[in-house]
Amino acid sequence: ALIQRLDALQAALPELAAKDVLLVGHGHSAAGALASIAALADPPRVLWATRSPNRRPCVEVAADPLPERARVTAYANDLASDPPDFLTVERRAGVESFAPREGRVEVMLSGGRGGIFDAVLGFTGYRPDLSFLSELALDVSPASEGAAGIARALAGVTDCLSVPRVSATDLASGEPAFHLVGAKSYGRLPTFLLRDGIDQLETILDRLAAPA
Repeated sequence: ALIQRLDALQAALPELAAKDVLLVGHGHSAAGALASIAALADPPRVLWATRSPNRRPCVEVAADPLPERARVTAYANDLASDPPDFLTVERRAGVESFAPREGRVEVMLSGGRGGIFDAVLGFTGYRPDLSFLSELALDVSPASEGAAGIARALAGVTDCLSVPRVSATDLASGEPAFHLVGAKSYGRLPTFLLRDGIDQLETILDRLAAPA
């Protein structure tokens, strides 16, 4: 099984006891996944593959305004630096191939590493799917893969709690009467919160309600 969302992982946790699990990634979602697994009374055997060479692979935000994120990230790094019996960490590791093996999956990692697993947890970063919008003339940022206006307006913003309110011009997509809103507008930017999407909707509705 391939799991790429934390809610799907939470639903699958009871089935993973005594199984072999590959965790790929070293961002905050990967840290959260590992923390959830470590909390189990009978955690599965986990191989954590990360491209990072660091003993503490997950980036810890200095003076993080989100205390739970700071706690989870530090905990995952503690596990990586001193792995418990259920955890093996492979650093500088990238996935090279997948192959089905009688209901399981064989995964080869760089450097001749790998194994056969019951589940693969892929937490390697969010990318928006804009394929169904391919016929529209959208102004998309090549860096964020989200709305270019949003990317320009939020350049350099790293604190998700201090994101400035964007203007209607920032929300213009390049396609007349069409807007990218919410997570898709941010693309790969890590600062999106649900309230930002609500603010975007209010800005668009205010513009639509304004006299022509």
